[in-house]
Amino acid sequence: MKNLILTTIFLVLIAYSFGQEAKVTTDKEEYKFDEIIELTFELNAKFDSIDIPDLQDFKIISGPNKSSSVSIQNGVTTESETRTFRLRPIESGRLKINSPIFYKDGKEIQGKSIEIKVDPSNLTEEELKEKEYKEFIEDGIKPKGSTRVILHENKGYVEIFGEMGWEFHRRLTYKEIEQLDKIK
Repeated sequence: MKNLILTTIFLVLIAYSFGQEAKVTTDKEEYKFDEIIELTFELNAKFDSIDIPDLQDFKIISGPNKSSSVSIQNGVTTESETRTFRLRPIESGRLKINSPIFYKDGKEIQGKSIEIKVDPSNLTEEELKEKEYKEFIEDGIKPKGSTRVILHENKGYVEIFGEMGWEFHRRLTYKEIEQLDKIK
């Protein structure tokens, strides 16, 4: 009986140490050029750190969003951690997404890369420009150096998008506030 218990514990430990699986998934395999892609990197274990691959064929709309889960089933604990991105393709064709490298207890764990298909856009040149302008407005991440003005009643200030997001630049003068009120 003692040997059975020790064997069971040993097998569970082996399964736990060697059973980590890294996955790269998207919400589907084929996209139209103007669709948003939801990309998930997952490891079925809690990891120490992650080295995200270069996503050069995509514009990151949001992410990485982090999540983790723990489940216990029949006395076996299963942990999982994910990083999710929302992306927009920069070009069409077959695009490859490499797996990140997960680091756990000093070991590297990497999954298989995936390929998705992005169909060319059917939009006219004018529609593409309008779409690009709307995306710029909706995108929370702006190009470095972007400026925005915040105005409310007789108060206002200027922010510039930098390394850490929107950063306070300066207060608006009363004369500038009057000029901006005329624009409204």
